[in-house]
Amino acid sequence: RSRQLAAVEAVGEILAREGPTPQALDSVAGLLVDTFGYEFPSIYLWDGSALRLGAQRNYVAPIETFPTDRGVIGRVARTRLEVFLPDVTTDPDYVSADNDVISEIGLPLLAHADFLGVLNVETTDRRRLDRDDLATLRIVADRLSVSLALGRDRQKLTERAGLMDSLVSFSRSLGQSLDPEEVHQQVAAGAAVVIQGTRVSLVLREREAATYRVVDVAGFPA
Repeated sequence: RSRQLAAVEAVGEILAREGPTPQALDSVAGLLVDTFGYEFPSIYLWDGSALRLGAQRNYVAPIETFPTDRGVIGRVARTRLEVFLPDVTTDPDYVSADNDVISEIGLPLLAHADFLGVLNVETTDRRRLDRDDLATLRIVADRLSVSLALGRDRQKLTERAGLMDSLVSFSRSLGQSLDPEEVHQQVAAGAAVVIQGTRVSLVLREREAATYRVVDVAGFPA
């Protein structure tokens, strides 16, 4: 158990440092198979409107987007409560992604009040899940939740730092010329970068008439 948890901590450090990248999440799924011996692990991440598959192992036809109104995983997402099924046939909500599955544990990934996703593990009759597995997976889910939250926060800080760099570059470019046409171009092009817009138009009010004129655009086809 000590060796297993040490492996969890190692992957948790990757998630906290890099964020929930596909490679980092795949490392967690691989850990659950290779170190813990679980046959069918999956990690679903909540994007604000749906559960999307972040990583999985051994499913032939994995469910890429899991509806929150169906299945055990959907129930975990709705209720934010864990589900422990030694025998999946006893639960009418169970949705099969592999006909050989007999046991399932689903755990919500939570950071305070924030719902981050679902950690789900399923096994065949070669290894029926028990209370010891539930205790172990609670620890894994806890570490995974903390790491996901830290990675998300670091990602936000990186994005904010990138935005500040863009604003500084934008301000510098505006001060390089006093020519109105060049300034208009810089405003439209710079705004498209700062706010990551695909199309930007700069519209100015004519001083001597109550009309408006498009003076420059960025991102529009010629």
